[in-house]
Amino acid sequence: MNTSDRLTGIWGNFATGKNPEPPAIRPNETASAPGRPGPGRLQGTIDAEIHSNQALLLVNGRRDPAGGSIPGLLGFAKKSGSAWLMSAADDPFADYFLIQIENRYEEILERVRKAGEHYHAALDEALANEVRGTDGRTGRAYLLSETVSAQPKKFQFRFGSHASRTLYVIVQFDRLALLIMALIHRGIIDRDQGKAEIDEVWKMLRGMLGLGNNWVVTNCTRQDLRERNSAAAEAVRRLSEKNFVDMRMFGGAEEMCDYFAGYPRPKWAPKLRQAQEQD
Repeated sequence: MNTSDRLTGIWGNFATGKNPEPPAIRPNETASAPGRPGPGRLQGTIDAEIHSNQALLLVNGRRDPAGGSIPGLLGFAKKSGSAWLMSAADDPFADYFLIQIENRYEEILERVRKAGEHYHAALDEALANEVRGTDGRTGRAYLLSETVSAQPKKFQFRFGSHASRTLYVIVQFDRLALLIMALIHRGIIDRDQGKAEIDEVWKMLRGMLGLGNNWVVTNCTRQDLRERNSAAAEAVRRLSEKNFVDMRMFGGAEEMCDYFAGYPRPKWAPKLRQAQEQD
């Protein structure tokens, strides 16, 4: 029996029950208790300068070999912003999506940090082994000169929480790529070794941005899942049509509802809309 058949058996034709609307809030809006002034809606931009072609592809996206488009950071920001709004409405599937992003973020940031330490150590070793001239000087100024693009791309973004953190990782990757390329050009590390490192981290970031392709807006809350109402049934139906949740993890629709009704919130979760209204 497929997922749709199980749903029909459990909830009939789903003619009754609520279908909540998306919350009319923005991720950078805050609320305060009556009589207490709050910061209000906060605005600000993030300026970023990208030097490597690899990082630029992550920001802008690219065309795939089949002729379609692979969204970059800008497309990803729209999906993560949508999930943030739904998370504020207590949508567990939005929380599931945001937690996936957070897990990838931590994994990639740790990989970039360790790689940076490794290649800085290679640079330090090269500096330690330099031969001093008769004047006591070395070629250190040459080795430490900054390697940057002759025409860096400058961007100005206004992002929500998860997209901003993703941009941060991309900028860190960009710096790592510049370091590795500088070491390659100076003959300190092997070209194939450095290229393999850049490609591996790039693929990890590409996979993180690709999570947005699976995002599904369900307009479903944890309460809907507990009630088994039409919003819950429609959410399961929609999710079964996308590669967002592995339906094989569950023995049926009811088991899936129970699982996500108790799903945790993300580390960087927005304040629940109900809590905002009660403040």
